[in-house]
Amino acid sequence: MKAFTLSEVLITIGIIGLVAAMTMPGVIKNYQRKETETRLQRAYSIINQAFMAAQVKHGEIKD
Repeated sequence: MKAFTLSEVLITIGIIGLVAAMTMPGVIKNYQRKETETRLQRAYSIINQAFMAAQVKHGEIKD
């Protein structure tokens, strides 16, 4: 029966940690960008609904 040595396991864990450290900033940045886009879309929708309600209540906007 053959097993891994402690040094092999530690090197493997170190490599996995290094790869994770390199990819996490990109993942976080993409998440933050998507979150900002979603919030902006929601704000635009709320403003648009308020505008449409004001048009219904007060009529068309004239110059």
